Amino acid sequence: MAGSPWTWWDQDVTRGVRTWDPSIEPFLGITADDASGPLPSWWQRVHPDDRERAQAQMEQALRDHARWSIRYRICAADGVWIPVLDRGSVLRDASGAARSAHGALIIDAPIAETERPAEWAPLETGHQFRTFVDWLPQLAWSATASGWIDWYNRRWYDYTGTSPEEMEGWGWITVHDPADLPRMLRIFRNSIRTGEPWEDEFRLRRGSDGELRWHLSRAMPLRDEQGQVVRWFGTNTDVHDQRLASEEYARLLVREQALRREAQRASRAKDEFLAVVSHELRTPLTAILGWTQLLELSPDAFAEPGRIRDIVRRIDTNARLQSKLVDELLDLSRVLAQKLDLELVRTDVGQLARAAVDMVRERARDRGIRIECDAPDGLMAAAHADRLRQVFNNLVDNAMKFTPDGGWVRVRVQVQPDDSIVAVVEDSGEGIAPDVLPHVFERFRQGDASSRRRHSGLGLGLAIVQEIVHAHRGTVEAGSPGPGQGARFTVTLPPPGEAEGNESGPVAPGVTRPELTPLRGIGVLVVDDESSAREVVGAMLLAAGATVTRAGSAHDALRAVRQNPPDVLVSDVAMPEVDGHALVGRIRSLPGELGRLPCIALTAHASEADRERALRSGFDFYLSKPVDAVRLTALVAEAVRRHVATLKEPGAEPGQES
Repeated sequence: MAGSPWTWWDQDVTRGVRTWDPSIEPFLGITADDASGPLPSWWQRVHPDDRERAQAQMEQALRDHARWSIRYRICAADGVWIPVLDRGSVLRDASGAARSAHGALIIDAPIAETERPAEWAPLETGHQFRTFVDWLPQLAWSATASGWIDWYNRRWYDYTGTSPEEMEGWGWITVHDPADLPRMLRIFRNSIRTGEPWEDEFRLRRGSDGELRWHLSRAMPLRDEQGQVVRWFGTNTDVHDQRLASEEYARLLVREQALRREAQRASRAKDEFLAVVSHELRTPLTAILGWTQLLELSPDAFAEPGRIRDIVRRIDTNARLQSKLVDELLDLSRVLAQKLDLELVRTDVGQLARAAVDMVRERARDRGIRIECDAPDGLMAAAHADRLRQVFNNLVDNAMKFTPDGGWVRVRVQVQPDDSIVAVVEDSGEGIAPDVLPHVFERFRQGDASSRRRHSGLGLGLAIVQEIVHAHRGTVEAGSPGPGQGARFTVTLPPPGEAEGNESGPVAPGVTRPELTPLRGIGVLVVDDESSAREVVGAMLLAAGATVTRAGSAHDALRAVRQNPPDVLVSDVAMPEVDGHALVGRIRSLPGELGRLPCIALTAHASEADRERALRSGFDFYLSKPVDAVRLTALVAEAVRRHVATLKEPGAEPGQES
C-alpha cells in the first residue's frame, strides 16, 4: 500500500457502513470516499473462496460484541489478490449496546491464488509493520510475559536519546523520575502478575533538554489460545501540556470556590453588620425620642428641676453614644478609602494612656472594677495625638465592656531598649475563644453578632485601632488564654526618630466638666435651610452670650452680611439652590473687610474629602454635625481671635477642624 503496511477504518454498526482512511486509495485504486459504504459492497472485493467464512466470523464478533482478527484476500488495484488481516474492536454505549467498531486492515506480501490461508505467516511480525510502528507519534514498546522489555520503536530512542543496549530489560528506569518509580513499579508488576491491562501517568525525561514531561502509558497483553499472556504491547503518550492545563484549571477552580465561599462569608458578615448598625443606632435614638416625647406630652410630670436635669443627662448620653457610632462608621470609611494619613509629632504616650483610664474611672468605680495604670511621663513616640488617644480610648473601653463587675483592668506603658514604646491593656474579662482570636481585628466580624449578644457596639473599634496603629508604623497584637480568662492587647510604637514638629501639648488628666466659651459682644450669623438646626445652633450661641442672626438660605445670608455685617458666619454646607461652598465663595468676592469675614462650615458629611473641600472653597474652620455646643463656642471665639490677628499679620493660614 505505497509503503504503508496498514490502513485504518471506522464502522457504524447499526447501519452497517464502513468508512476508510485515505491510505486505502493507492491500494484499491479508488478514493476513500468511493471505498466507503455498506459492508456488502466491500465483501464483493473479497476473494470468493474467503468471503463466506470472513463474513460469518465478522457477524459473529459483532453479535458477541467482541474483537475479531480475520484473514482473507482482497483484490488490489493491479488485479492481484493480496492477503490481509482485518482486525476490529466493537465499542459500546452507556447502555451496553454496540454502536461502532474501529480497526485496521493489515497488508501482507502477495501470494499465489493456490496457497491456503493456513500457511500465511503472522503478519504482525513483518518488516512493514515494524516500519509503521517506528513512526507512530507515541513511544511504543514490547515486553515478554515476564515484563522484560526487548523492543522499542524509533520514536522512543529519538525522544529519550538512548540506545537499545541501554534500554534492554529494565534499563528504562533510568529515564524516569525517581519520585515516580516506586508507585509505577508497583502498578506495572501487579499487571504482569495478574495479566490485567494497565494505565499510569508518570514523568519521562526528554533527552534533548533533560525536561521531565508527563506521559500517559498504556499496555495490553497478547494471549495464546490457552489464554496465557505471551507478550505485552504498550505506548507512552506525551500529555505534559494537557496535564499542566488541567492542573491550572483545577487550581483556578479551587481558588474560585474559595473566593465564592469568602464572598458568601463576607455577604453574611455584611448582613449581620448592617443588622447590628441598625440596632445600635436605633437604641440611643429610642431613648432620645422617648424622653423628648415625654417632656412634650407630660411636662407637669417632670416639673422638679432635679428630674429635668436627669432626663437631659440621659438624652445627652444617648446622643453622644449615637454620635460616637457615626464617628466609627466615618473612620471605617476613611480606612477603606486608605485616607488615614497622619502627621506624626513627638507625643507623650503615657499622658494619653492615663487620660483614657481617667475617662472610665467613674464607671469602673460604679461597677466595682479595679483599674490600674502604670504610664509615666516622658515616654515619647512619633504619633498623631488625637488618633493615638482614640487607640487607648477604644482599647480601655473594650476592656471595660468585657470585664464583669468586680474584675480588674490594667494599663502599662514601657520603653524598650531600642527606644520603642510598648503599651499593654489587659483585663480579667470574658477572654477570646481560640477560633475568634485570629479575627478580632477584622472589619464586620464580632465574636457574637446574633440578636442575643450581651454587648453593644458596631464591632469596628478594634479594626480601627489596628489601622491607626499601622498608620503609626506600629503593631498591635491580641492574646487570650481562652474564654473566661481575660484578654491582652499589646501596642508597639517605633521610636520618635525624625518626627517633625514640636511635642504635642499636655493631656489634661481626668475629665473636667465642659463649659461654654463666653461670646459676649460677638455677632454671629447662622445659616441653615433646616429650621430646627438653625434654632438649636442659634440657641447654643445665645447661651454663650453671642448676638445671633439667623438666615434660611444663601440669598438671605448675603443680604444680612451686607446690611449688618456679623463678626463670624456659621453656615451649613448642604443647602438647596446655592450651597455653603457657593455662599462662602460669594462672600470672599465681597470688597474690603466683608470679604475677610471668618466663616465656619457645618455639615453632616464628615469625610476627610468633605473637610478638604470646605477649606478649599473658602471656609476658615470646619465642624461636623451633630454640633457640640462647647466646641462650637470655642471655635467661634478662636475664629474671632485669628481674624483680629490676621488684621495685624496678613497672610495667616486658614484654620482647621476644632
